[in-house]
Amino acid sequence: MLTVKYPDVGSTGPTYTYAYDTMGRPITLTGNNQNVPWVNAQYGLSGELLSLNSETRTYNSRLQLTRIIGGVNMEYRYSPTQNNGQITQQKDWNTGANGDFFMPRSSPSKTAGRNRS
Repeated sequence: MLTVKYPDVGSTGPTYTYAYDTMGRPITLTGNNQNVPWVNAQYGLSGELLSLNSETRTYNSRLQLTRIIGGVNMEYRYSPTQNNGQITQQKDWNTGANGDFFMPRSSPSKTAGRNRS
């Protein structure tokens, strides 16, 4: 746990307390006079971020992010035949917007495109 106190003119400055898990990853951030953490994080066995405050994240078997639910509601899809880690589609479940991502065959490292519907 790490506590940082910031100076303030004429009164006591804010104090922030950071807590870490056994792997050294931040798990909570709490301010002075606060019983409830401002930031609360949980991690999976492979180090993936599972939740951050009220936001939940899910992953596929390749540990690629597939869904974020919380303030946003996004879904990410990947190619079932290529293990290149590139998102092929995304869907915003709040607005219903879809996006297709593609890489040109001629120069995959230089140009990428995105179509929205």
